[in-house]
Amino acid sequence: GDTLGFSTGSTNRTERFVVNETNSYFTSNVGIGETSPDELLHLTSATDAKPVLKIEQSGNNVNAGGITFLTSGTANDNDLSGVVRFKGMNDNGTPEEIEFGTIYVKNIDVSDGSEDAEMHFRTMNAGSLNSVMTLKSGSVGIGATPIAAKLEIHGGSWNTSLTIQGSGASSGIRF
Repeated sequence: GDTLGFSTGSTNRTERFVVNETNSYFTSNVGIGETSPDELLHLTSATDAKPVLKIEQSGNNVNAGGITFLTSGTANDNDLSGVVRFKGMNDNGTPEEIEFGTIYVKNIDVSDGSEDAEMHFRTMNAGSLNSVMTLKSGSVGIGATPIAAKLEIHGGSWNTSLTIQGSGASSGIRF
């Protein structure tokens, strides 16, 4: 079939983008607003609150669009199956890219029929990135790993680990 390709280089041509009867694909990193992409897809904008990645399902349907993280290689216990990283720059003399928060899923047990996973939420505190909340098998751990109860909270003084506040200034329960 017919193929259209875009290449670079004058003597040793390197194919960069290909369109054929069934597929279109890039063979290198792609930048949108970025002239030196360092990932497969690198979006850059100097505009406030941009860039935004929009996934739209425009039909009158029950299910929305989505993002799927798939680890399709050999399955192993404790593999990470998806990670969302929240990064920014610090105020060092030469600013450094710092991970300020992370959400990730760990495949604890990949055995067919007994699959089990954990979802971790990590945030930066005093220069260290730590898991602050973990969801596992219907249980929630806040500052607690491993989780031994449906809700387990670790950390803080005896009266600052859990507060349930009512609408009035003096109503509520503190543990």
